[in-house]
Amino acid sequence: MAEEEHASRLVSQLLRRERWLLALAAVRSELLSGGTVGDALQLIADRSAALTDADGAIVLLVDGNGLRVWAASGARAQVATGPTSGVTVSLSDPWAAAVTDALGAYSAGEFPAPRQSELAAMWRGIDSVLIASIPAGVGDGGLVICLRAAGRDPFQPDQQPELVGLAEQASIALEVADRQEQRRLYELMADRERIARDLHDHVIQRLFAVGLSLQSQVTKIDAGPARERVDQAVQQIDEAIADLRSSIFNLRSRPSDQRKNLRRRLSDIVAGVGEGGPRVTLRLHGPVDTIVSPELSEHAEAVVREAVSNAVRHSGGTSVTVSVTASDQLDIEITDNGRGIEKDVTRSGLENLAKRAASCGGSFEAVGGKSGTTIRWMVPLPTP
Repeated sequence: MAEEEHASRLVSQLLRRERWLLALAAVRSELLSGGTVGDALQLIADRSAALTDADGAIVLLVDGNGLRVWAASGARAQVATGPTSGVTVSLSDPWAAAVTDALGAYSAGEFPAPRQSELAAMWRGIDSVLIASIPAGVGDGGLVICLRAAGRDPFQPDQQPELVGLAEQASIALEVADRQEQRRLYELMADRERIARDLHDHVIQRLFAVGLSLQSQVTKIDAGPARERVDQAVQQIDEAIADLRSSIFNLRSRPSDQRKNLRRRLSDIVAGVGEGGPRVTLRLHGPVDTIVSPELSEHAEAVVREAVSNAVRHSGGTSVTVSVTASDQLDIEITDNGRGIEKDVTRSGLENLAKRAASCGGSFEAVGGKSGTTIRWMVPLPTP
């Protein structure tokens, strides 16, 4: 009898081992086939629930100051409002701290209830939990938690190693996703560099040659409308070259750094105007990204956003020009060709711009007329 029980346990262990190896193979196949990290994490949740005979399983990753549920599987991982995927619980929540420190098989009653409503609803009726850690690597790590409802046999400690093996695959999935992103970024930057080089070597040089040719003919034209048109064409060519140089700089900026440099952030504001509104042009002069401090960059971004928004919504004009110059001072000028500043318009936005300038030791002025409005915001910059 004892030999039969021993043989039965061995068969059961072998079957569990086989299921574990198949689960690992499925996750690795998903990673090698180019699936997304979300697909891999969902597969890990599904296989964790199946492998441990759980009523539910969730995969949580450290995300900023919280634990975010990236994947959920099984009935107990669902709540009245749907899956718990996407839910984030603060690391200051006692439940988050408790489950992070407790790895293995536990009674759910040993943990405080989560404060987050969806997780609290999930946790109610749970009797046993099995927790494995996702090692920190590319990310800050996380957890895989399997759940069994009340009335079922609790998880056993010998199930922990199997869940650990699956949890480690989540770390590998994040690393694979990071490498894929780095490869994609490298290819994107190589393509951008090629476009930037072509713009510089061909388009700008041609425009520059055309401008020089026109300038050489100006002295041969008598003063009058024709000469004014040629002068205007030369000025427009210079502005087009400046716009192209700004575009080239943006092309050579890494996407991951775009939110860090002021040039990119201002370009995003202009690009966000979209179709149907006035044409918004951005002109940048001087080392905007190197001598403007992060704190001042925040002010500059807010000023341009407010001024452009006002011009687009209220001016009624067809064009808005944003000029930002960094030298001994940061000079921001926004000009439109609209109807000017109306007397009954709410001036809280302009007052905010004036307060920002004053807080930085600078000045602000807004001049409106029949030909449009000009807003100028100036603050001193530290001398190098």
